[in-house]
Amino acid sequence: MKKITLDESKKIQLGILVKFAEFCDKHNLWYCLAYGSLIGAIRHKGFIPWDDDIDLVMMRKDYDFVIENFNREMSDSNIVAIVPGQLIHPYLKIGDKNTVKNEEGAKKNTDMINIDVFPLDGIPEGDNEYEAWKQKLAKIYTAHYYQNLYYKDKPLINKFKIVIKKILLGCYFKNRSYFLKKAKTEHEKYPYDTARYVGSHECLYSYKKERILKGNYVERIKAEFEGLEFYIPKNYHEILTAIYGDYMQLPPEEQRVTHHLCEFFIKD
Repeated sequence: MKKITLDESKKIQLGILVKFAEFCDKHNLWYCLAYGSLIGAIRHKGFIPWDDDIDLVMMRKDYDFVIENFNREMSDSNIVAIVPGQLIHPYLKIGDKNTVKNEEGAKKNTDMINIDVFPLDGIPEGDNEYEAWKQKLAKIYTAHYYQNLYYKDKPLINKFKIVIKKILLGCYFKNRSYFLKKAKTEHEKYPYDTARYVGSHECLYSYKKERILKGNYVERIKAEFEGLEFYIPKNYHEILTAIYGDYMQLPPEEQRVTHHLCEFFIKD
């Protein structure tokens, strides 16, 4: 394998995004740039310079369509869907199988350079109900993360701490599908179609303020990203302000760093 730079990885991610957007357009699926990628489109017309990935959101029904159909339809392509539970993360990734990405906490040489796709689900409307539901879901996804955490190459003391954590979380003797089914049950309590608020809570680092009025996601527009155009929510300002506050303000220089510890490779 040949090791490549972060900038080279970004070019591969952009190519994945192009293919994925084409698939979505073909099937009239709703997707939008999200999180750092949405900020990047608005503030930098591309990647945030110190960012290292591409994030998308999709309505749950379209997200499920991708999981069920993408690999079958794209069987002749090097672009593949990495479905939830297949690796350490409980959300969908679209990757390039001619590449390798080694990320902290994951087993070496099992992942690939990819973009992240998060589902938009309905969430509780009442404040107290939402907080209780969110905490319950966070426990499920934390257990899923530790159940899948690869720790065999870590020092003995670290292995011991992880095993204890897995036991305390009740995930030592459970498999990935167990926690994904529990999470699915929680999400199904608040169907997207009838919910007033929506958000994505698959990631352990889900934003505390990601509780967005569904109406802000109804309309889409195209925005420039690395010289190309992709969909973003028309009401991006309301969404980004709710999650980040003043998203146009650059963070302090010492915070302008990547958030993932990854190495990238191209297969020989």
